[in-house]
Amino acid sequence: MPEGKRCDDFEKFLSEQKELADRKHALIDDLLRQRAEAINVFDESLAKLRIYLSGRTFLIENQGLIGAFEEIASGEAFQYETARRERLGSARAESARDFKARRITPRLETSCRDAADLLPQLVELAQAVSNDYDGVEARLSPGSTA
Repeated sequence: MPEGKRCDDFEKFLSEQKELADRKHALIDDLLRQRAEAINVFDESLAKLRIYLSGRTFLIENQGLIGAFEEIASGEAFQYETARRERLGSARAESARDFKARRITPRLETSCRDAADLLPQLVELAQAVSNDYDGVEARLSPGSTA
């Protein structure tokens, strides 16, 4: 391999190494900048809530904490979540009532010798239901004493 080619390859290698080192330093600088920004945001949040750091202990002013809770409670996200939980509770209670009502299933029993004996009984039942549906429904509903 000619000496000039080796020199060019070496210079290219050194140039690429310098670019990598510069990029590495830029990434580290960006990471440190992001860290500093996050710390500043955290500090501002603590100051807004009147939270102070004493050694390794956080000190919170009562009024600051109450104010923060009131601000959260008046927010749209909290209002939405509260309404969602109320809807969920109502749906759950309704589902529990429906489930309880389904557990008590009215049962109708009849005895017959054959299909010819069964058919008049079913016709009689159908007529009774059509004549007094509300009365039949009341007698078959859960909790009826009839």
